[in-house]
Amino acid sequence: MRGLQMSEVLANYGYKLVKTLPVKTVLDIGCGDGTNMEALSQLGFNIEGCDISRLAVKLAKKKGFSAKVVNLNTDILPYRNNSFDLVWCTETIEHVADPDFVLTEILRVLKPRGSLFITTPNISWFGNRFQVLLGKTLEDLHAEHLHWYNPRTLHQLLGSKFRIQKEMSYIRIVPFPLTRRVTLLERLNYIGYANSFFSYSLATLATKE
Repeated sequence: MRGLQMSEVLANYGYKLVKTLPVKTVLDIGCGDGTNMEALSQLGFNIEGCDISRLAVKLAKKKGFSAKVVNLNTDILPYRNNSFDLVWCTETIEHVADPDFVLTEILRVLKPRGSLFITTPNISWFGNRFQVLLGKTLEDLHAEHLHWYNPRTLHQLLGSKFRIQKEMSYIRIVPFPLTRRVTLLERLNYIGYANSFFSYSLATLATKE
């Protein structure tokens, strides 16, 4: 997994948000090649990462980061209890077989009052709805996803274990093919409150109670 694997606009929002928190130690779950780790380390955080991909972990290590191969479908997180001030988990929760187990593990490794920043695609985005009307299935849209979330279901999932502090999203009014052709149209897409229809990706900041 190379690059951000998420909207750059949403990633930048996340960096600015967590920069305001009392954070020193960070765990990036689903760290990929370490792109997010680079940005987070520039904020002054001590960061570690894990990913299912051996290649991704190798690339992250080449950038100088501590990273481990972890299969979240079978493994517990190889970190001690109460180890991190922040867990950064972007575009990952939809890929795991048991999200509840993963969130329980995140709670375990977070320090008291530690924070979780998590993002996931919104299956209810109007672009996906249009594709379904054309006859596509959820598997056609995201074959690699084991779970799909919208603002309500993500709130329910996280709210059962964490205190939710903020629910935002990347509002994508103009789909990617059009913004690629006319880059000025990208200005119509922005960070806003999560909603079912226009939110392309969902972002939640939550804390361990």
